[in-house]
Amino acid sequence: MNRSYLQDIEENSENTINTFRELSKEFYDKPGGILIENNSGNNTIRYNLSSKIQDDSSDGVNEVKIFCFNMTMLLLQQNHRMKFIFHDSRLFSDMDPRQRYTLFKLTNEYSSKNNLQYICTVNEDMIYSFKELITIEEYNKLVEGNIRLQLTDESEESKLLGMQIDMEYEN
Repeated sequence: MNRSYLQDIEENSENTINTFRELSKEFYDKPGGILIENNSGNNTIRYNLSSKIQDDSSDGVNEVKIFCFNMTMLLLQQNHRMKFIFHDSRLFSDMDPRQRYTLFKLTNEYSSKNNLQYICTVNEDMIYSFKELITIEEYNKLVEGNIRLQLTDESEESKLLGMQIDMEYEN
């Protein structure tokens, strides 16, 4: 039965795999892929789903893989109605500046074209890292023109909730 399900969704699976592959090709000359396998073991996981980009054991490439997978899910709008995606600054931490630029370029393009929203928190140094790679006009379009809220640590009012919150963690 489970094999027949995979056969039934083959066209849908191919569309997902091709979208992921096209996104990953924007970052690297070695396109990635997604593998969906039947898991017939005695377990609660019916199917194994894995995504791969060559060299994704590297933190930066792995972060790009995460972005490509998430963006694939957002773009295809399969079985959900979410029109936005959110990434924390940790996604960008080990990414090469060229890949950060590509990510912002793609999100701007796809968001505009598909009426979607890309939300992220990014530290200044991560944005400045690719500023020298592009024209000032493109930088202003991709970054400056898309800033909706700028938070700092300069005062309590400039923090997300407008106040300092100290969490008391027990050891």
